[in-house]
Amino acid sequence: LQSGVQYAKAGALTETNILVRTSTLQEGIPVTGQGKNVPAVASLVANENNVVEYDFEDVEMSNVFEFTSIPVKAGYLIMDSKFKMALNAGVVTNIYLGNRLTTGDSDVAELTIGPGDTSPYKNFSFSGLAGVQFGYRFLKRMDVILEPNYRQSINTLTKSNSNFKTNPSGFALMTGLRYNFN
Repeated sequence: LQSGVQYAKAGALTETNILVRTSTLQEGIPVTGQGKNVPAVASLVANENNVVEYDFEDVEMSNVFEFTSIPVKAGYLIMDSKFKMALNAGVVTNIYLGNRLTTGDSDVAELTIGPGDTSPYKNFSFSGLAGVQFGYRFLKRMDVILEPNYRQSINTLTKSNSNFKTNPSGFALMTGLRYNFN
C-alpha cells in the first residue's frame, strides 16, 4: 500500500475564434467557456465606459492545469531484490490549484483561472491510476522509484453549472523516493 503527495501539471489545447476587445485593454480577451466567469473579464465587458468590440479570428491556446494530487495505491511486487518491480493500481484525489491559458501572441491576453466559486472547475476530482513501478534500493530502507502510469478521470473536472464538460486522462511519469517501513 502506498500514498504520498504530488504536484501535477497537465496540458491541453483550447481553441476559440472570438476575441473581445475593449477601449481600456490593449490585448484581445479570448472568449472561452472557461473564461466566462473570470471576474476581471466580466467587469471589463460590463463597464459602460468601455467600448466593446468582437474580433473573429482563430486562436489556439496552451491550457496548463495545476493540481496537488494524493494517490492511494496497492501493488503486487513482481521482483523483490535490490531492483524492484511492482504493478500498481489505485485512486488519486486531485486538488485543483488553477490553470492558465496562453498563446505566443502578445495581442491576446492570458487568462488565469483559480479555484473558487467563479471557477468552472471543481476544487476536488478523482482519477483511477494504473502503472508499473521500478525501484532501486540505495539505502537500507530507501528506494528511488520510476513509475510510468495511466490516469483516467472517474468524475468530471467541471462543475455541474459549467457550459462544458471535461474528463481528463493521460499517461504520466512519476519519480520519487520511497521509504520502506518493514
